[in-house]
Formats: sequence, structure tokens, C-alpha cells
Amino acid sequence: MESTNEGRTARIIWAAHILSYLTKQQSNVRLQGLQIEAAGEDEEDELDDELEDEQLDAATEKTVSLSASQESIRFRFLDCVAQLLSPSKGWDYVTATALREREDFVEIDVARNDCFGATRGGWSSGAISMDPGIVEEEYFRKLEKFLAVADPSQTVAPSCEFVSDAIAYTGGRIDHWVDKLRGLLHVGPGRSKRKKQPSPQEDAKIWTDFKCLLFQGTAATANFRDKIVNRAYKCVLSTDIRQFLHKNPQPKNGRKIWYALKSLARPVLDCRIVHDIAIQHAQFRNIRICPVRQRHKTSLQDAYRDEYEGDIVLTWHNLARDSSLFEAKTLVGFNDKFKSDCSKSFALHAEMQLFLHYETGAALSPTLDYFGCSKKICLLCESFLQAFARPIATRGRHGVCYPAWGIPPLASPETAAALEKLDKILVSRVKSHLANSARFGQRLVAPAVHQSTVASVYTDAEVVRGLHGRVETTESARRAEEKLRVLRSIQ
Repeated sequence: MESTNEGRTARIIWAAHILSYLTKQQSNVRLQGLQIEAAGEDEEDELDDELEDEQLDAATEKTVSLSASQESIRFRFLDCVAQLLSPSKGWDYVTATALREREDFVEIDVARNDCFGATRGGWSSGAISMDPGIVEEEYFRKLEKFLAVADPSQTVAPSCEFVSDAIAYTGGRIDHWVDKLRGLLHVGPGRSKRKKQPSPQEDAKIWTDFKCLLFQGTAATANFRDKIVNRAYKCVLSTDIRQFLHKNPQPKNGRKIWYALKSLARPVLDCRIVHDIAIQHAQFRNIRICPVRQRHKTSLQDAYRDEYEGDIVLTWHNLARDSSLFEAKTLVGFNDKFKSDCSKSFALHAEMQLFLHYETGAALSPTLDYFGCSKKICLLCESFLQAFARPIATRGRHGVCYPAWGIPPLASPETAAALEKLDKILVSRVKSHLANSARFGQRLVAPAVHQSTVASVYTDAEVVRGLHGRVETTESARRAEEKLRVLRSIQ
């Protein structure tokens, strides 16, 4: 295939989708290196890296953040701002930030997957006709004012008014963690998993009060968000509660509870960290938040959409320059999904919106080669940002390949080179995964069709459709084998 811009885009879209099918949206970091037991037998182990990152109590975390190097403090500031501007869980609300220091103020460029101001979320508490962009602009101004009044001569806690605004804005995220904690701490109606209490008595009361608030009946979480978040913050300040939760007999559950507690308390902790950074570093008392509203989308050109008629086996044969019968049989079950998925358009991730913002000259380049993020970044963003001579760092990667990845248009030779590297990385990972699958068996490959051992959950018609599906899959594998033979005879 020609290495045109459209051709490179097509190759990345195809390879990313194939890799995502094979890895079942598990972390490529885990699967690479044949960590089979960790990746294949316990999907929840993907959280281990996140759990390890959140094991400090809040007071220690804040102390570590504020005593770090000047560069690390700026990194942490950007990550905290990104989290404060991410109102809920889910792809739409992943947020990225970048910093540009001027002579007497600091500009913070912010981007979000769903594009700021484009959608109405639960934080839009104003009139129903109110533009969500206006609501968010008001929130930005409140954050700027919150940092502007940080007073080095005072050691009191930051203004409760903005902390309440932050809790309201991130309400969707808070509701998620409340539900998560209820599940982790409960095994049935009226029965708690942990009857013991932490010590000393003061910490025991903090923990008891938190659980009473958490399980206060059927009241909607929105009615007590402020209280539950502030109680959670008190809990994560306590080293005794942390130690209590990490004790046997189920230390992993304790780590999960602690992680959920810190995630619930995150709005308060982030407000306190950025406030304390502003106290210590005067330039952060004068910030300007600049939302990036980048709506660029990527889709396959018709010529590339039709080139292989959406056939995953032929597409992979072209990407890899060759392919085996085992690879064809492994991929053929994904053929219909591949054809459908590759026909869609894909929006830019927040990190790519920021990159394109600078690449096109819409804004001056940031002071730091660092993007703050509300969560760890995906495999494609990380691989692309690291492919430059001056790579852009982030808080870390989760390693999952999300194929719905908008590709930034080529504005420079450096971008073209980075996309070429990304293309090679994706193809190499697919080859590696297929090779490992051939060596260790199909348990490394996500099943193309859902299977169940409980036949009674299906109707007779569904069973018949399932049998027809198996026949079609077998026939597809036969056709795939025939296609490979034809291709090889041509070559």
C-alpha cells in the first residue's frame, strides 16, 4: 500500500482494531512479556498498578507532592486540575491539561474527550436551556478565583465554597465511587464485611460515621455528596484506618476499599493540593484556564474502506506483508465486527486535541513537555507521544488499546514520522500476540462469539442461530484459508 497520509491513517485504524480484538481490552503492558497468569486468569489484576499508586494516606501524599522538585510540582498541579475538570467516569470525560508560563500569569490549556461545552452533564445544574459551555466557563472562573485568594500568611483550610462547587461538578464520579464502596463493604442487607473497627477511638468514630452515612438507606447520593466526600477525606487522612483496611484476611479487598475511598475523597484532596501549591508558588495564584474545542474526527477514505471489502484476513495479510493459516483462523471470527467498526468515525482523545492545538499553531507550545491527565493514558496516545525526539510525558499508561482513536492530521514531518512509528508498533504487537497465542493456546485471544455453558438461558431459536453461526464461522475459516493460498500463489 502507498505510504500516503490516508494510507497511514488506514493502517493505524486497521491494526488498532485487530489488536483490540485480540487483547480483549486488557492491558498490553501485562500481555506483553507473556504475563499470562496475571492477564488471563484474573482480569481484576489490571487494577494492581492503580492500587499501588494510591496506597499513601492523604496527608503523606500531599507532603510528598509539595516537597518534590519544581518540575514534579508542576506535573502534579496539572494532574490535579485535570481531575477537577473531569465530572464523571467514562470515556467522554477524560481530561488533559498543559501549562504555559507567562511573565506574570500561567495559562492552563484543557481538553476533554467529549469537547468542553459540547454536551450537558449532571454538573449543569442551571436552567435547562442554559448553554453547558457557559456553566463550565463559570466553573473555570471559580477555580481561578479559588487559587487567586490563596494566602501564604494563612494556614487554614481552603475556601469551602469552591470545594463544594468541585464536589457538585464531579458528582457523577462521586456517585460511582459511593456505589463501589457500598458493594465492597456490604455482603448483604444489613451485614458489613468488616465488623471490627480501627484504633484509636477517634479513628474508629470517623470510620463508623462514614459507614453510617454510606448506608443511610435509600437516600439519593446527590442529597449528601458534600458530607460523604468530606467524611471520606477524613478517613484517608488516617494512617490507622489505612493500616486497618490493609490487614488480613483479605488484604487485596482492603487495598480496593482504600483506593475507592481516596477516589471518593479526590475532589477535596485535589483542591487542597492545588491551593497549597498556589501558596508556595505565587505564579499559580494567577492562572487562566483555556478550553480547547477541537472537533476533528478521523474516518477511512472510501478507497481504503473498499480496498479489501472489510475483510480482516486480507487486511492483516497486507499489514503484516504475510500471514499464516493459524493467524487467518484466529482473526476470521472477527470479520463482521471489523467491517462494521472500521466504517465509523473516531474523535480525538483529549491528549491528541492538545497536541493538535499546538501542532496547528492555534496556541504557543507549552512550557513543559508534559500533559496532565485525569487518568492514565491509552496505548495509542502513549506510543504516539513518546515517538517524538522530545517525547511528551504523562502520569503513566494503562496500556489498553482503544481502537476508537482519532488520528491527528499530518501538519509536519515529525508528526508523519511519529505516526509511522505507531503503525510499526501496532503491527509488531499484533504479530507478537498472535505468536504467543499459537504458542500458549487460544486463552490469550478474546472469543469472537459469546459462549455459555448454561443452555437453559437460550430459546430454541437462539440455539439454532448459534449453530448456524458456528457453521458460518467454519465456512469463513475455510474461505480465509483459500484466500491465503490465492495470495501466496500470486506473490
